[in-house]
Amino acid sequence: MKKIRKDKNSLYIFKKSGGTVAEYVIVEDELNIFFGKNMKYRIKDPSIRHEDFKVVKAIEENGCLYIYCYGTNADNLFFVASPEKQSKFQIGEGVQDYLVENGNIYIAFSEEGIFSGEGNTKFSESIFVQIDTRRETILPLLPTDIQSTIIDVSGICFDGESTIRLFYYGEIVEESDYSYEDFYLDYNIRTKQITKNRQLDSNILCVGFANGSYYVLENSSSKVKRGIVLVTNQHMEVKSKIFIYSNTWKKITRVNHGYEEFILESKDCYTILNLNEVKK
Repeated sequence: MKKIRKDKNSLYIFKKSGGTVAEYVIVEDELNIFFGKNMKYRIKDPSIRHEDFKVVKAIEENGCLYIYCYGTNADNLFFVASPEKQSKFQIGEGVQDYLVENGNIYIAFSEEGIFSGEGNTKFSESIFVQIDTRRETILPLLPTDIQSTIIDVSGICFDGESTIRLFYYGEIVEESDYSYEDFYLDYNIRTKQITKNRQLDSNILCVGFANGSYYVLENSSSKVKRGIVLVTNQHMEVKSKIFIYSNTWKKITRVNHGYEEFILESKDCYTILNLNEVKK
């Protein structure tokens, strides 16, 4: 695993070909993104000057930066920036994770967005939405019958071709004892077809895809204090395990992912797990 120094204003920017570390600087109502000494993106918006504004995650695709931020008044914000233009989308609460494919942002929400009752929850109540950045529209993607079975989302992953896999906690099986069945959805971004499948029993932190396999990063028991990556086939059947032992795992304060990378953040370091390089 590769380690990169992390500073207070460091920002890991995900790319399909492997990410990079940038630096961000906030000056009044401007967010400036630097690659080395060169400023590549400048985002200007009144929300940036507020005390609760926070940069969370960024993805770069085809010369555009898709950056997710905590905004003001309980709204999450997405900015899309290129050297020529800037767009802003207010998306409500409870963003769990997102991916970018062909200029579209696909967002999965946690249940906090549904039940908070504050701010702009119009889209977060839809669990899974697409922002068409060219038309500047936001479109819910799941029909009501599937939407109603989802309790909470635990992960989102793209297979690199056409399918977004959405992992979620499912419907109540026996209302009396609140037992649940967990499922994953495959959403084809070209045909819009949705298929529903039984999910493996796992405490999922995030999911990636590489070399024809899915990689599921999960929490292990508190006694062992290590991270485990489950390597599965297309049907989420576990074929092998990769262990992240305590000398690395115990320092982790945040886990993030994008495409073929897991980023394990500590106070002063990014530990990068490139899924193409791990041995199954």
